[in-house]
Amino acid sequence: MADKTKQEKKLKKRLEAIKQRKTEAADDLSDVLLKFCRPLLQEVQNLNGEDNAVGLGVFAWNAAFLTRDRWTANLKRSLEQFSLSADAQETLEGIVEEMIRQKKLMYPNDLRVITHYEVKIENNTIALTVESRVAKKNLLPRFNEMPAD
Repeated sequence: MADKTKQEKKLKKRLEAIKQRKTEAADDLSDVLLKFCRPLLQEVQNLNGEDNAVGLGVFAWNAAFLTRDRWTANLKRSLEQFSLSADAQETLEGIVEEMIRQKKLMYPNDLRVITHYEVKIENNTIALTVESRVAKKNLLPRFNEMPAD
């Protein structure tokens, strides 16, 4: 029985290593994020610039790991600084909710959490620099559906 448990642990470790390599070999997160934020970037005028559009996308990307009550509370706290109407806040919440749904559909196995990003406009083209970490339960204990290690 102990051998079986030991083998299961080894198998679990190997599977996790495969997932890690897949994540590392995955598309450049800058390109992925740019594609993910495309709908927001089409509304750049309404969102007051590329930084805000990408920032909302980054929020949604990371919020996809959170429970709904956590990300809505975080969003409300973030939006308080902008003195937005209740309708505008509700609209933004709906946008984030749809973006979270899109993240789960488009990139269900991408466990990278964006830790830092920078938006630059070069020759009328958006360039992103993105830093990330692979989400793990021990690093991000309050996130949902994280591998333990």
